[in-house]
Amino acid sequence: MKCNDCDHLLPPPTIEEQIAYYVCDQCGNCQTEDASELSKTTSDLIAEFESQSSLSLPDSYKSFLLNSEDSKFINKSISITGEVPKDLKHFLDNGTISINKIFGVSKEESSIFDNNYLIEEWELPSNLLLLDGDGHAWLALDYRENTKEPPVIFIESEFNQYIIVAETFELLIKNSY
Repeated sequence: MKCNDCDHLLPPPTIEEQIAYYVCDQCGNCQTEDASELSKTTSDLIAEFESQSSLSLPDSYKSFLLNSEDSKFINKSISITGEVPKDLKHFLDNGTISINKIFGVSKEESSIFDNNYLIEEWELPSNLLLLDGDGHAWLALDYRENTKEPPVIFIESEFNQYIIVAETFELLIKNSY
């Protein structure tokens, strides 16, 4: 969602008494929305996200989301088998990347609906779908070359260096431990 005044992407809303408040961190404008609009079914939210973003989510990710629309804490790791660029090594723990949670589609917490805001905020390449991260490093689906079954990458935000973590979302879940 963009600010009506300055066209800046809005951060996630604060919800109080069934009203969602979106406050622009650029100009301070406050926009409101009925919070009941935020509680659509997971299938509806997936379709809405795909329509708004022009990204087609992989079937394995849709299936993952249908099991829980909220961000899902998985607290797993995945081993990196290929060469890791020097600037990325300090993000890894003995050759593994920790996956704390995978963003869901809920509009009431951090989710894939925040993707454009986060990409703009952290100056990341477009055509990524962020799955997990803390601002400096992200796990993402990389749609830049493959829009049908994008690989999962680990990317840092300072120099945008990345490595492929899994060839597909399905393999990410299957190979994490």
